[in-house]
This record gives sequence, C-alpha cells and structure tokens, in this order.
Amino acid sequence: MTVTTRGAAPADALGDERVDTGGLDAAVLTVASNVDRWASTPPLAREALLAQVLRDLAEAAPAWHAASCEAKGLDPDSYEGGEELLAGVGIVARLGQELRRSLREIDARGRPLIPGDTRHVPGGRVVAPVVPRTGLDRVILAKQHGEVWMQPGISLEDAEAGQAAAYRDGKDGLLGFFIGQVMKETGGRADPRVVSERVREKLG
Repeated sequence: MTVTTRGAAPADALGDERVDTGGLDAAVLTVASNVDRWASTPPLAREALLAQVLRDLAEAAPAWHAASCEAKGLDPDSYEGGEELLAGVGIVARLGQELRRSLREIDARGRPLIPGDTRHVPGGRVVAPVVPRTGLDRVILAKQHGEVWMQPGISLEDAEAGQAAAYRDGKDGLLGFFIGQVMKETGGRADPRVVSERVREKLG
C-alpha cells in the first residue's frame, strides 16, 4: 500500500533551524509582561474575546477552506471538500462555541456543568459524561458518547474542585497557557522544556 501526503513539507526541508536564546527570552518577556493582566481577566471578558475570534474565523473560513483543499488536492465543492470544511473550520468553530459556553458557566457557577449523571464503577472510580452536551450534539454525534474516568480514589467532589482551576488560581493556574503563547511567538520552534523553565523563572 502506498500512502501519499499532499501539502506537507519534507522533514529535511525544515533543516536545523532553531530559535536563538535572545529571541526566546524576548518571547517569554512578551508573554510574562501580560501575565497579571490576563490572569485578572474575568471569564465573561474572555468569552467576549472568544466571540470576536469566532467572528474573525467566519471571515477567514472561505480562504482557509480553499487553501486546505488546494493543499490536499480536493475539489472544495465535492463531498471530500465538504468533509474538509467540517474537519477544519467546523471543528475550530464548534470547540470555540463550547469554550464560550464553559466560560459563561464558570462565571455563573464557578465551574463548567457536567452534562449528565455521574456514576461509580468497580475499582473506586467515578465516571463523568462529557459528550453529548447539547441537543445539537445528540443530532450531529448520534450514538456517540464521551466520558472521563477519574483516577481510582478521586471523588466527584475532588474532580469538581479541580475544574476551572486556571480561572481561580491566577497566574499559577495559567502556566500551560503561557507556555503555549511562547511557543506561538517562536513559531513552534522552541524547546518546550526550555520554554517551561524560563516561563516559570519569569513568573516567579
């Protein structure tokens, strides 16, 4: 069987490009200088920012879809082109809407709602349903179900206490977010381990 990947750059085309130390430090400082501002941004303000991102996504969607289809050799108006639209722009838009819903729930209740009844299974584990979450999910994801199985000994109360920790614990709870922002600033070329160490240093 022969597998052909369209649009992907050969591994050797990337060469040995690396981020220099000065560039990495600059990226870390750019992110760290806004840590307190972002950590203090309430959920509804973040939800408003995300709403703008989704409006921008809608404007960019036709060009995104066209570029994706061109890279993969697909006709945008074909069945496969429709699948590409759903798998690309559609997934991002859907996840963005779900995050907006979660942010509203965090603002109202301090954590996102669990969409259904939890249950206990042998081994001292709690299982929480996560999909489907809405009526639309039940139509689009017919007969599909997603669950989170807690580690043995973790109670529902423990799990709920850990929900939305990043929104309650200030900058310490946002470490992963800021590491991601630095990786974005460096075009994904930095060593994540080094980035983590330097972000921790800057955050104190």
